[in-house]
Amino acid sequence: MRYCAVLVVTVLTLASAARAQSAYFCTQKGYLAYDTRTEFTPGAEGHVLRLIRFEPERGIFLAGDVELPPLFTLYHVICTQDRVTVTGFLNVVSKYVIDLGESRPALLSSTTDSGQTWSEAAREGPQPTDLGIFGRVPPLPLGSDDSQHEYRLVRSSSTSQTKQGPERHIKSEIVRLDIAGTILQRFVLYERRYVQGGE
Repeated sequence: MRYCAVLVVTVLTLASAARAQSAYFCTQKGYLAYDTRTEFTPGAEGHVLRLIRFEPERGIFLAGDVELPPLFTLYHVICTQDRVTVTGFLNVVSKYVIDLGESRPALLSSTTDSGQTWSEAAREGPQPTDLGIFGRVPPLPLGSDDSQHEYRLVRSSSTSQTKQGPERHIKSEIVRLDIAGTILQRFVLYERRYVQGGE
């Protein structure tokens, strides 16, 4: 029994550590929302849900951040036209509903469910897509009201040799292209460099 308890704690700890290096996202027409942290995104303070908009006049821009608890482990993030719902675990299963608003996003409500286990919550709902360290996102067209430009989510991964060993560089960004396919604007969402085997 003690072995099982230790195993459960170990699995939960490893899963939380992996998710802490991730950046799960969802998208709807005209915006993308994702969770990120200070060490992966310039300007992010702590653990946040970040809202990026893209539109004809302003192009790609940061609409705002909503603070999430530092130790909150995200399981699901769902985008609708005017809200983002985030479900995860922080001692108990927790859900945050974020209103996108016309200018800045804001926390609309937060609820907990002590009757549900973390494993049940993780299995419930669609699995989120990661644009961070464990992501496998192909170039993804993003819907918008901008008829003169195209927007794409692009993720790149490269490895270079350093004195400390192979260094991996991961970057995810939204790009804005004109009709000819020329990139006019880049907006970095997530970037990380680390020496493989030296984390």
